[in-house]
Amino acid sequence: MSDEHPNSDNHQKKHTLSLLWHTDLPGELNRFVESEQPVLIDLTGLCFIDPYGTIILYSLIRHLSKTRTVHIKVPEHQGVFNFFRAIELGQQLKKYDVEFDKKTITDNVKIRKERGFRIFWERSLSNDDEVEYIALEILQLARAKVALLRERENHDRFYETISELLSNVEVHSRVGQASIIVCTYNPKERRPYIGIAIGDHGVGIPFTLRGKFPELSDSELIERATCAGVKGSADTGGMGLYEVRDLVEEFRENLVIRSGGGVFRIRLKSKITVPDMKDSMLLPGTQIYFTISEPLRIRKPRLPSLFGC
Repeated sequence: MSDEHPNSDNHQKKHTLSLLWHTDLPGELNRFVESEQPVLIDLTGLCFIDPYGTIILYSLIRHLSKTRTVHIKVPEHQGVFNFFRAIELGQQLKKYDVEFDKKTITDNVKIRKERGFRIFWERSLSNDDEVEYIALEILQLARAKVALLRERENHDRFYETISELLSNVEVHSRVGQASIIVCTYNPKERRPYIGIAIGDHGVGIPFTLRGKFPELSDSELIERATCAGVKGSADTGGMGLYEVRDLVEEFRENLVIRSGGGVFRIRLKSKITVPDMKDSMLLPGTQIYFTISEPLRIRKPRLPSLFGC
């Protein structure tokens, strides 16, 4: 999937990354992190991308552009191209050393909230008012899609989970900023659902917990961070990951957390902890994605953990 080819303008070699699906991304990143040569990211064959894939792709481009020019061939799939324009991905990347083969992707496209998007690029989370504003925006969209969240108990629980996740960014990432993408879906084959992705460029979960659990791998440290009472520091919160895991498991939904060289996943009725990926996902910060849809009314038991939490 990756090779080098001469640039017709100046014969400078570029690394080329071609993506047909955003899940191709983790296994390809290690080809670029050590080099400072220009990179061509070919998205012409990309036929689907969700908020999590978008956050990862944005983090990759942002990270690579610090040390070299990133050239991007935009998706030919009209739905993906329109999605990138709607969430203003091109506009956001214009501030970095990035060049697009089609300038129209950077056009400023105003969208209505009713279309089912909420986008917050590099938003400061340094105060409670900002956290509250974003959490309420997400809650408003989620309530419109998931009827169970209109019940007071679930309404309050969802809001507190989102608020705690956003507060964790401010407290633990050491950068105080995050990008958030929220999208709603109405597929034919399953119940309507909402997907929520949160990404920061901070120090990452393994870094904050390594001193407490030096024997654990990065993936195990992420799972440990989803246990009740586990904190990166003694005097701050830390319940956000536990709360989102508990919510996802009760609703039988999906969760993925990527940080450092590790990934932790919960997918529907099975839990998968992916082995360390130290050679392929050397992105800064943490990226979290989870889905919520109308669940079954019967509460399911919590999935077993490696650590009994």
